[in-house]
Amino acid sequence: MAYNRERNLKQPMIEDYGRSIKEGYWNGMYDRIKHYRALLKMYKELQQAEYERHQAELEVYRISGKLEVIEDLFNDDALMEVKEKLKSELVLAEANLADKKVPTMNWDKLGEPHMWR
Repeated sequence: MAYNRERNLKQPMIEDYGRSIKEGYWNGMYDRIKHYRALLKMYKELQQAEYERHQAELEVYRISGKLEVIEDLFNDDALMEVKEKLKSELVLAEANLADKKVPTMNWDKLGEPHMWR
């Protein structure tokens, strides 16, 4: 009889799923909603990081393109100030690009291994 008493005291099914089918259904629904909201939030953060890195890359390419045009078309010493300014901007933009890190999502750890397969 001790076994039955321990089983009745713990009630793992009721703790996990609720006292009725309806309550169990809504508990599962709520857990699933929380899980997918967390996944969507992480994916949104990933997309934002990729967008910021892309903008930093565009800035680097824009400045390096300007610098190439000035060096190719204009060989005047009058544009030395502009060249130096663009070179310093390019160094800052490359440093900014190096700081931008895009996180990688490990779908296996999140319980969603089928996402990238």
